[in-house]
Amino acid sequence: MFDTFRARAEAVSAEVHRVGGAAEALPFVEELLRREGVADTPGARAVGGGPLVRLRSRPVWLRGSPG
Repeated sequence: MFDTFRARAEAVSAEVHRVGGAAEALPFVEELLRREGVADTPGARAVGGGPLVRLRSRPVWLRGSPG
């Protein structure tokens, strides 16, 4: 099932990453958001809430970020 999802996602140029759980996903997402320029400045990218946000009271990668 994952392989089918990955193939379909990659067919439309999406990136797909697989991790073992939230503990592994969080550092990956933190780095991705840093690379993408999420910041609390005009013109920067913003991030909304989601399941990973609830893992920390105010994640480092959300501090100072809009959303």
